Amino acid sequence: MRIPHAVFIAICLSALSMLAASARAAPPDLTAAGVIATIDRKATYNLGATGLRGWIYTKAADNLDAAQGRTTLASRQILVTHVGVGSPADDVVKVDDVILGVDGKPFGDDARKSLARAIQQAETEAKGGVLKLLVSRGGQPQELTLKLAVLGTYSDTANWTGSIQGLAPAPPGVAAPCVRFGYTEQAHGVGLLEGKILT
Repeated sequence: MRIPHAVFIAICLSALSMLAASARAAPPDLTAAGVIATIDRKATYNLGATGLRGWIYTKAADNLDAAQGRTTLASRQILVTHVGVGSPADDVVKVDDVILGVDGKPFGDDARKSLARAIQQAETEAKGGVLKLLVSRGGQPQELTLKLAVLGTYSDTANWTGSIQGLAPAPPGVAAPCVRFGYTEQAHGVGLLEGKILT
């Protein structure tokens, strides 16, 4: 028995649609009862100058996102898995706190990138090193304040929209390196978003 071409295509498209829907499964709500206990804490992210490590939901929306390393796009919460002794977060943030946002507002975008932007802003003279985290602790939301080092403001003219002092622009979706203290590194271990060089 031969299946008509149009039926075959319809079946294939239906199967692809179901696969795409399962790939876009919603991230877990880390504030819901019992969810934290189900998290595999082996794969965590360094949360930069805060002194924290955290689990962030990672799942690429499609093959292009996966190839470009954009795997945390759907994340809106960060589960704290480690607090560094003597770090800005020591005695402020606790393991199993869930970071929900910054400056009193929940993350409305990729939690990893949103936190990186907040760290960059907090380290400016204007913010004085103050980073305010909105967290859930034991199911209760609260705001915690971290005091980070003030590193300075990124120059508005040192962005990666073109060549700067012979440096090639970073490709789209790739964290650009920054020059700080005479060496090159990824800014704060969470990836530089705007690609600006410190002044």
